[in-house]
Amino acid sequence: PESAAAVAPPGTPQELRFSIAGAVFDGLGGSRIFDLVLTNQSAYTPWESDKNGRQTAVGQSGSFAGVSMFSDTEVDFRINFYDPGTFNPFVVNDDFVLCFYDMDAGVPLIVDDFNGPKSLVETLTICGWENYIHQGRVSVTDPSPPFATQLVLDAMCPNIDVSAYLDITEFQNPNNPSETCISVVGLESGRGSDNPQTRESVILDTCQDYDTCPADGLSGADRAQTGDDSFPCTPGSTVATAGEYPAGQVEAGLRNQPFRWTVTKFICLQYSGGRDQLDFTYKVSTSRTGQFGRNFLVSGFAVDTPCIAALSPPPLPPPPSPPPNISPNTPPPPPPPPPPSP
Repeated sequence: PESAAAVAPPGTPQELRFSIAGAVFDGLGGSRIFDLVLTNQSAYTPWESDKNGRQTAVGQSGSFAGVSMFSDTEVDFRINFYDPGTFNPFVVNDDFVLCFYDMDAGVPLIVDDFNGPKSLVETLTICGWENYIHQGRVSVTDPSPPFATQLVLDAMCPNIDVSAYLDITEFQNPNNPSETCISVVGLESGRGSDNPQTRESVILDTCQDYDTCPADGLSGADRAQTGDDSFPCTPGSTVATAGEYPAGQVEAGLRNQPFRWTVTKFICLQYSGGRDQLDFTYKVSTSRTGQFGRNFLVSGFAVDTPCIAALSPPPLPPPPSPPPNISPNTPPPPPPPPPPSP
């Protein structure tokens, strides 16, 4: 925004610092918190700078880190983990998962050409991960994946096909042949109203909900400039992709909208422990007018119950029975009387 209140004071670091972004728990009730700091490693132009920062839903503490990018730009970013309020590297020793949400595209580049190329297409390129997970991907090649990975896999639904929403390509890092990279391209148009505001918005309570026709018998809507994405169905019947968010219990923008507009557009990357930073590249393609832009969302995927109670020590054995209290000056008791003579 072009207002004095929005201008950072001189000397402000050129970074987005998310204080107390996470914690590492030791399983015994102790923890260490850390900050997440996002910096651009190449030229960066925002679209709406007020969209940079914690994206907060009503009643929430800020589930996502949001970054705004101008159209027709590509930026190299770096994420660092630091001790709170410092630039001392914080090494995450255990495996962890980082997710990118709301990867989509804009209106057709040519008006009403719904089969042609789209504007404002988002592309993520990232290397050095161990596994990637998205809806529909419920297993990885590792038969015993790390706990962080298994946690995300358990939340995915096998009946959700994201191939129409994300174009995912693996390739070898040309600068480091030992690393595998991934390119993720948003394929379907989206708008601000279908952005998730909490991680729970992209995790279904029941996988069957994704394919259950809503009560009014119509899934989706005509989205005007991005085309008609609606179809009729029999209320309560099982129809692929027909499910919609309920009228309550989710943020207002998602209510009564199809799950397919939101839950299909995120990807999670699992990293091995021992890291204090990671890099990625994000691109937003051109728009019809050379204006506008997109926002991308990032967050971790962690355990809801962050620590395990310390095991109680086994109970102590009962104390031995005390010996008889016999004074050393007390004469011994008399012997029993002899048996009577016959």
